[in-house]
Amino acid sequence: MAIDDPLQVGGRGEAEKPLTPPAETPPPAARPREAPVAPSRAEERRALFVRLRVEEADAVARAAFELGVHKQELIGALVRRYVDARSPEGLAALREILRRV
Repeated sequence: MAIDDPLQVGGRGEAEKPLTPPAETPPPAARPREAPVAPSRAEERRALFVRLRVEEADAVARAAFELGVHKQELIGALVRRYVDARSPEGLAALREILRRV
């Protein structure tokens, strides 16, 4: 289940379980410190806020829920697959998609 599924938020009357670490997890002070590692370019993230029509947002939420992934993973995969803004062919393909909407 995707943890950010809007169909699961607050609608079932279930009490939320407190987020507590398992007993075997050492307290933060007891853990050895690791040197910070700079993320690779592929791991870097940038926030993107968009407003979608209700039907479109529901479709994304449902697909993410059914696939068991986060919505950001789903949207990222769609962008990698369909958005090529660096080539004339890629831009032409996007224009064609937008014409059909």
